[in-house]
Amino acid sequence: MDSWALTLFQPEKLSAVRDAVNRINASPWVQRTDSLFSRRYVRTIDGYIYTAPYLSKIPATPAEAEAVRQAALNNPLIARNLLSPDGMAMAINVYLDVKSQQYGSDQAVSHMLDEALAPLQNRLHTVFHVGDPYIRTGISERIRQDQTTIVPLALLMLVATLIVALRHLLVAVIPLATAGVSILWTLGLMAVLGIPVNIMTSIIPALLIIIGSTEDIHLLTEYQAGIRKGKKPRRALQLMSKNMGIAVTLTFVTCQVPIDHRFSF
Repeated sequence: MDSWALTLFQPEKLSAVRDAVNRINASPWVQRTDSLFSRRYVRTIDGYIYTAPYLSKIPATPAEAEAVRQAALNNPLIARNLLSPDGMAMAINVYLDVKSQQYGSDQAVSHMLDEALAPLQNRLHTVFHVGDPYIRTGISERIRQDQTTIVPLALLMLVATLIVALRHLLVAVIPLATAGVSILWTLGLMAVLGIPVNIMTSIIPALLIIIGSTEDIHLLTEYQAGIRKGKKPRRALQLMSKNMGIAVTLTFVTCQVPIDHRFSF
């Protein structure tokens, strides 16, 4: 097979890549791009100096394509940076407009790049983008997935443990209610204070369930102990408050969850 057919330097492939670059440059999130379509190629022809980009014009023949490839590889700033030595891989550096960055911009940029590169999927062997927006978007998606898995599992384990230990289905309602209210208030307070949910803070709901349930278990156990001794419900509540008040207060003071947003994304 012709080696030229295996490279990116075919008219239809380069035209498709150029269209993708134009779509990226048209985005309001992008300040500029750096690639063979924009990098200046300084050369002299018949005594005149030309500074047009390497791929300002799509090569029409294998000879023209090989000349452009060799000229690009002779530039140490391009070789193994924007172009692989065999011409099989090409990089496009995207510079984002910092002033346009705002909440949700990572997801918007990642989605924009996906759409811009989508037409290349059927034309090239491998097409992908990497960088801060992609990484942060991936982390956000993983956090969302973890929340839909870890929190329900924690609640399920809590309910199962309480039912087995206390042998009463109704006792599971109280820890579930306190855990739900605690999570709701904590996440609401984080939103009001502008504390983002990230790798460090995403574990807070599970911690609230685990740590917060200890007081519920102690109180329920003490209450049931009073009931088993023949006490009336009101008297059992009074004894529970008297016997467990100090312990619950000390647990509350010493087991607070620190929220540090210095590691936020």
